Amino acid sequence: MRLLCTTSDERPKWSKDYIGNEEIPNYTILSNTWKDGQEVTFDDLNEGYRKLRFCAHQAKRDGLDYFWVITCCIDKSNSSELQEAINSIFRWYQHAARCYVYLPDVEQNTLDEDGESAFKRSRWFTRSWTLQELLAPKSVEFFSSKGVRLGDKESLRHTIHKITGIPVDALQGSRLSEFTTTREEDGAYCLLGIFGIYMSLIYGEGKDNAIKRLQKQLSAPDPSTNYHKAHKQRQAETGLWLLEDK
Repeated sequence: MRLLCTTSDERPKWSKDYIGNEEIPNYTILSNTWKDGQEVTFDDLNEGYRKLRFCAHQAKRDGLDYFWVITCCIDKSNSSELQEAINSIFRWYQHAARCYVYLPDVEQNTLDEDGESAFKRSRWFTRSWTLQELLAPKSVEFFSSKGVRLGDKESLRHTIHKITGIPVDALQGSRLSEFTTTREEDGAYCLLGIFGIYMSLIYGEGKDNAIKRLQKQLSAPDPSTNYHKAHKQRQAETGLWLLEDK
């Protein structure tokens, strides 16, 4: 896992690559949307976009020296690194001390009237990855395009529920059941961490094929043909609701 860290001249730089069981320092994580042509890639980090400066400054204000941004901290030209990263993203969000949601299409600094309407219309809520980025971190904070804090997923839980349909209990950290998305392959891939599943990424296979492979991974093996595998994958307390129902 590669992080970004702040420096005295306010230009973020990469940390070392943390491997295996190495202790990772506390970090915050940035979630946002990118307009066409404005994605900050692994190779052009030095151009220093406003979103990165916002994340670095906000992390510093919150007492954190490290932060993580998906498009900067993953070398997409390295297929094995990309594969590992996609399968680890849920865990990285889950272990982050904070998650900042930067909303470039919300210019208002409050959620009164027009601000609330802009918040509800934000493109961020239409992304497949939004599901896990809302559910995985304990702390999710929302910021306007000017970097002003609008609230967090606790204070805005009912508004977020109305926008996304995600149950309030799930937003507050209850155990996850089933959630669906509507995008292409990422509609399946973004659920890997939620279900604790590892499978290869095949961009171009289409949504239907990706969902079928995910469903196959979720399906328990037939115990009559493979008892040991079925027993290993058995979920604790599965079916107890039936026995206890009176």
